Amino acid sequence: MDKNDYLRMLVDEIHSVVIATVDEAGHPQARVMDLMLWDGDGVYFTTERGKRVHEQLMEQRYVAVAELKGQAGIMLNGEVEPLGRERVDEVLEKYPYMRELFPGKAADTLETFRICRAHGSYYDITDPANLVTDTFEIG
Repeated sequence: MDKNDYLRMLVDEIHSVVIATVDEAGHPQARVMDLMLWDGDGVYFTTERGKRVHEQLMEQRYVAVAELKGQAGIMLNGEVEPLGRERVDEVLEKYPYMRELFPGKAADTLETFRICRAHGSYYDITDPANLVTDTFEIG
């Protein structure tokens, strides 16, 4: 598989991942978030202005992402780029549940971030006799 296969898998097959940042005291902060879009430049997610995670992303511009589906996992560690309102309408159109979570003007608080420069790793231990491991780069 190549980078695009892993990015597609993250967004279209897994969708909900754990994204970690670091708080002002240097402690890790993890939360489950949805990856919304992908392209050759990275993966995209949204969060609300005013939330602690938004503040941490704006200050640090770095995340760790982990997911597990069955006995296969993908991890990403890398830089995020804030995109403001760019691609929010595309997210709202692709995922109608977002309009329920953020009705009316509440959706105006959403901003997009792109994981744009990152090191990724993949593993699958479904068949212990044939372990699969791989790495990939974004950006």
